[in-house]
Amino acid sequence: MHISILNKSNKHSYPSMAEDVDFILNELNNEKAKECLGGVVFVSVMMVLGVLGNVHVLYIYSTRKKPSNHRVFILVLAGLDLTVCAVGLPFVIADLRNPLTFTWTFACKAFRCVNYFLGSTAALLLLVIAVER
Repeated sequence: MHISILNKSNKHSYPSMAEDVDFILNELNNEKAKECLGGVVFVSVMMVLGVLGNVHVLYIYSTRKKPSNHRVFILVLAGLDLTVCAVGLPFVIADLRNPLTFTWTFACKAFRCVNYFLGSTAALLLLVIAVER
């Protein structure tokens, strides 16, 4: 009888193994995220500046410039960059903030694909602009 009382009281006083693993994983994740803090700040600043700058470019080139090939190229490039800044960079921040606990497999694959595709498209568009000039 004394043993059963002890077992009942121990059940509530000690955390389960899964809680220990979660606690340790969260602690390791927080330490790893502290190492990436500079990257998070840098990407955040680039995201804000990129959104503001590309919105400004889209406004200026869509309303005040005469129609030309260069105007179309710059509008498309600004649209690509705006999409990367508004969609892709928040994912990068989330990935840097949760390096060990980011478990959304589909989101990871989809956003990385979007970032690489749009980045490659912007680079190729810059090549086209350079050749056309």
